[in-house]
Amino acid sequence: MLHLPTPDATAKLLASLLGRPVKVGAGKVDDAKLTIAGTYRSGDIANAAMCLMDAGFGAYAGAALSLLPVAVATGYVKKGRLEEDILDNCGEVLNVCSRLFTSDDQHRVTLDTRHFAPEPLPPAATALLAGGKRLDLVLDIDKYGSGMLVLAVPG
Repeated sequence: MLHLPTPDATAKLLASLLGRPVKVGAGKVDDAKLTIAGTYRSGDIANAAMCLMDAGFGAYAGAALSLLPVAVATGYVKKGRLEEDILDNCGEVLNVCSRLFTSDDQHRVTLDTRHFAPEPLPPAATALLAGGKRLDLVLDIDKYGSGMLVLAVPG
C-alpha cells in the first residue's frame, strides 16, 4: 500500500520542479472545485493513488513551469478551466507528483490517466475522496498564486 507524503515534502518537490518557493498555506479544500485529476498505477494496481487540483493550482503551477506571465494564469483561474497552451504543463506537474507516492519498498508509481475539466472526474477519484486517506493542501506558488491540491491513496 502506498503512503501519503508530508506537506513539507510536497512543497519541496513542487518548489524544485517550478524553480520558485512553494509554501503550504492556510485554508480549506473545497472538493467541488477539484477539476483536474491524475490517477497513478503501482505495478499491476490501477488507481493506487490520485492527485487532484483546482484550476487555480493547475494554472499557476503550469504557468510557473514554463515562465508564462501570471496574468495568463489568472485568466485561466477566472475561466475556471485550462486550455491547450497550459494543459501539457499541468500534465507534467501531475507526472512529477508520482514521486510523492514512491518509496524504496514500493513498486514504481507512474501517472496512468489525466482528467481535465470539463471532463468529469473519474469514479475512482470520487471514491478516493470519500473513503481514502487524503492530504489536503492549499499551496502558494511564489509570485503566481495559490490553489488547492489533494493527494489520496486507498484507505
